[in-house]
Parts: sequence; structure tokens; C-alpha cells
Amino acid sequence: MKNKKRFRNEYSELTVSQLFAISRGVAVRKGSNRCFYCLGWCGDNNPAREYVKDSFTGHDSVGGGAWVCDGCVEAMRSKADIVLLDGENRHGQRVWAYSWVVEKNRSRAATKRHRKQLLDICVSPPSLPIAIVLSDSGKKHYLYRSRLAWDATEMIVSLEGELICYKPLDLLSAVALCTEVVSVVGKPALSTRLGMERLAMIAAVRGQDVVDKWMDLEGRPLARLAAWIVPGKAECCDEIETKNER
Repeated sequence: MKNKKRFRNEYSELTVSQLFAISRGVAVRKGSNRCFYCLGWCGDNNPAREYVKDSFTGHDSVGGGAWVCDGCVEAMRSKADIVLLDGENRHGQRVWAYSWVVEKNRSRAATKRHRKQLLDICVSPPSLPIAIVLSDSGKKHYLYRSRLAWDATEMIVSLEGELICYKPLDLLSAVALCTEVVSVVGKPALSTRLGMERLAMIAAVRGQDVVDKWMDLEGRPLARLAAWIVPGKAECCDEIETKNER
């Protein structure tokens, strides 16, 4: 127990970017300044004028300041060697082009093909603290905008910069429901609220109970997370068919 408390005290002030750097063997220097990006404590080693590009437009997502921490320098590398969730190694990669699972001793990247593995991690994190950072476009930096999860019963993930809190069992239920919906109307349909025609299609194939549950969930952050995780229409149909055969 003492070791756990000491670990928490040691890491409680770290930001996701800083834990990301530490997990990759980078020494994160502390100081009395706040990082321009993540607001983590940092020294005066990395001037913001050198590490913040003129083309940067996300000023509403940062705290400002004159310095950038070592964590954010590492998290914004454009030619990094990375390891994917399935163990594949890639070289010279843009860190922001991937989703990430960040732990104390490792940081693993993920693509859309790793959605099932990401669901498993979202529901049952392998270690704490952990940061789960999901990126769809691969065009923006999200590590510095994310938060660490310390409690496996009350998880938090970042989805395209949106912080979503949830209980693992609730996410499993939402994914199961979303799978039934997508199996009928397809995944792109979930980018907006479903109209009466599509709701009627779902009721005809999956039952009115599925429609009622979806209308209760639709529009919530948990629905957006579930919709991101589930695969396309064909795979959802296969999953349901396999489940029914058991």
C-alpha cells in the first residue's frame, strides 16, 4: 500500500504528455514554470517561441506561457519510432497520427484496426494510471489535451479531444447496443441523430426495445465513444450472427 501511495504522489502532477515521455525513456525536467501546451510543471529549457509553430491554431486548448515541457516536445515529434498494440514496430512516424495507450512503462500506438483491443483496454485497463487517447482524423495533437485515469471503475478517455467519463460496464452495454444499430443503418448514419425512417428500419430488424434504448443513449458522450469503437456494418452483422449461434 505504501508503494502505491508513493507512486501516486510521484505521478499525480504529471500530465499525459509527460508520462508519455517518461514511458519512452525521456527524462522530464521539472521547474517552476507551466508548459505552454499541457500546463505541466517545467523548467526553462524549451522556449515556446521555438516549439510553437506560427501555424498553430489551437490556442483555445492551451494555457499559454513562455516554455514547453519535455513531455510535450516528445509528444509532438514528427519522426518517432513507435510500437503498435499488436507489437508492430514503425519508424519515423508522426506521434499525432495515431491513437495512444499511455502507461508508466510503455506507450503503444493504435490505428482503427485495433478498435477491439482498445475496447478491451477501455473496459479493463492493464495498469494505472493510464491515458487512452483516441484520434480519428490523425491531424491534431491530442496527448496534451488528455487526462490520466486513476480509477478502473470510473474511467476517462479522450476522443478527438473530448474528455469522456464512463463506467466500464456502461461502455460494454453501449457498444453492444451500438453494434445492433450499426448492423442495420451503418456506421456513417451515427454522425447525426437518426431520423424516423432509420429508427423504423431498426425496429423492424432488431425490435422496438433497441430503438427505445438507442433514443435514450443517443447524443450522450458515451454514445459517441461507443460509435467510434464499433466496426462497420458488415462486421457488426457478423458479430451479432456469431453471438446468436452460440
